[in-house]
Amino acid sequence: MEDLLDEQEQSYNNGNNWREGDSLETILRGYQFDFSKFFEIGWKAFSKDIGWYILYALVFLILAVISVFTIVGWIFVLMPLSAGFVIYAKKAYLDEERSFETFFEGFKFIWSLLGVFGLTILTGIILYIPIIIFAGASIIESISYGVDDPFFMQDVLSGNLALQSYQYVVNFVSQAVLFLSIPLVVFGKLKGWDAFIWSLRLCFQKFGWFLLVAIVTYVMNMVGALFCGIGILFTLPLTEALRFGLYYHIVGLGDKSTPEVEEAGYAK
Repeated sequence: MEDLLDEQEQSYNNGNNWREGDSLETILRGYQFDFSKFFEIGWKAFSKDIGWYILYALVFLILAVISVFTIVGWIFVLMPLSAGFVIYAKKAYLDEERSFETFFEGFKFIWSLLGVFGLTILTGIILYIPIIIFAGASIIESISYGVDDPFFMQDVLSGNLALQSYQYVVNFVSQAVLFLSIPLVVFGKLKGWDAFIWSLRLCFQKFGWFLLVAIVTYVMNMVGALFCGIGILFTLPLTEALRFGLYYHIVGLGDKSTPEVEEAGYAK
């Protein structure tokens, strides 16, 4: 792999965040976060095959929409298809042999990815408990006071503003803490639970930066969706390439297996 990186990249990656043979426990003791560096890595991986990324994004969205109608199909399709972006980004960045079929290699990790999916849903449910409580309280209040009560409508409106703000917070936090879960499955060869836990642990080391990444990628996709929805074909794969860029920047792709973390990790 080293012969595929220029001298500056070798110095940065091997000197600051990880070395060949480091375990995730070692990385967890402290790593540097350079926003411009991980963005550069993700953009480099994306810019090499923009056309293929856009085509796959179209296929991804079509399959995702179709599978939603079966629910079960959506569960089994969404995560492996998402992992395909990351797998392709790695091969593009390192100039490895790849084809359009590479995008579908995420299905090799389907069971571990399903574990991540289930834990992601569970996390969302837990974070949404305040919203559920608010909705229940609103229903009870509406029954008690009636919708004609002027103070009730005022409370509901102010409550909705707070509710919307909280929803954004939940969205950004959940994206931040789980941002590395898919790469940890694909490149770290971890099971769903391990990938979930390690994604949280790595995130909380630099939570502010991860939160910024979540906000920036969310805004990117929202802007893409505004252009008649077509822009999302560009911003969606770019976001996933950035996911690879962040993983590569922090963890790398060297052999991280060590006896002390033999069962928990890592990244190969």
